Amino acid sequence: MRNRLYVGERVWNRQKWVKDPSTGRRVARPNPREAWVVSAVPELAIVEREVWDRAQARLGASRQVVTAPAANDPGGDTPQAGSRGTALASVRRPPSCAVACAMAR
Repeated sequence: MRNRLYVGERVWNRQKWVKDPSTGRRVARPNPREAWVVSAVPELAIVEREVWDRAQARLGASRQVVTAPAANDPGGDTPQAGSRGTALASVRRPPSCAVACAMAR
């Protein structure tokens, strides 16, 4: 629930495309937040602002828990601070298993 269009805000100019000289391919690069253009489109809102704000607060709290380094993790399996935590972060492929298995913590 990170799409601001859900609350009626359209964001333009979030990224720019530049050509990678080594490969010749176009690559997306983020623009600074100050360069973003936000316009209100309330007719497209599908979520109320209060629900959006609560969801953003919860997502922020979850992100802090996922990306915080664990003091009791000697193996270093926990994502470090600043790394991107994902929904499938706990899926690992142990050497003894031929398929991806969800490992309980």
